Amino acid sequence: MSNVGSSTSHRRAAGETTEWEDILRKKGIKGPSEYELELQAAAAEEAVRMAEEASSRIDPLASKSIKALDELEEEGGEYEDSRALDSYRLKRLAEMKAKAARNKFGEMTSLGRVDFVREVSEASKDSWVVVFLHQNHVQDSQLLARVLPAVAAKHASVKFVAMTADACIEGYPDRNVPTLLLYHDGSLQSQIVGLAEFGGPRVTKDTVEWVLSRKGVCETEIEDDPRSARGKTIRKNGGRDDDDEDDEDDR
Repeated sequence: MSNVGSSTSHRRAAGETTEWEDILRKKGIKGPSEYELELQAAAAEEAVRMAEEASSRIDPLASKSIKALDELEEEGGEYEDSRALDSYRLKRLAEMKAKAARNKFGEMTSLGRVDFVREVSEASKDSWVVVFLHQNHVQDSQLLARVLPAVAAKHASVKFVAMTADACIEGYPDRNVPTLLLYHDGSLQSQIVGLAEFGGPRVTKDTVEWVLSRKGVCETEIEDDPRSARGKTIRKNGGRDDDDEDDEDDR
């Protein structure tokens, strides 16, 4: 039988393309194949499904304050007389008590040498302790002394104590004043000598907070290093503090 004029059809497997289609696609002439479009659509549907499942697992009460929980109960509806609200109230109260227990300092206190072990080494097993070694006649010491109380007030979970340098360490040289000794877990973790690490004589509470946060002593909302961008300090909440104003307030 003659094959003249006859034709042979070939059904391609899913995802199969011809050499010519591959060439066109590489040159950007031909768009994705029908099979590729189907795969993309299926992937998009799966992403939506996973996002919906994740959303359904989020507890709407988990991040609400006690006040917000009370408002939900007053509104009635599904949360009226809900045991879930009571459970979250107890959880929020426990969190508040725990935070209050951590934030028990809030000021810089003077310390004598005889109390060092109890008030620093032993105390650092429960929280960070920052020891400020100073000399009143050293100017850089005076500059740091002006801003540290503000840092201590903001980070009340950290214990700040001040000692005359030579009372703490006999013969401690003035050239090393001021010095911060950072204690945690019962031992000295780090020390900062002088003002250089805080940006020099124009030290502010923000530069001190920034450096201490990098040492793990405290957390900070400051996003950009205030030592490298004079004039403005950008915070996570979008607010800005003018450093020149800070200098006047903190010193």
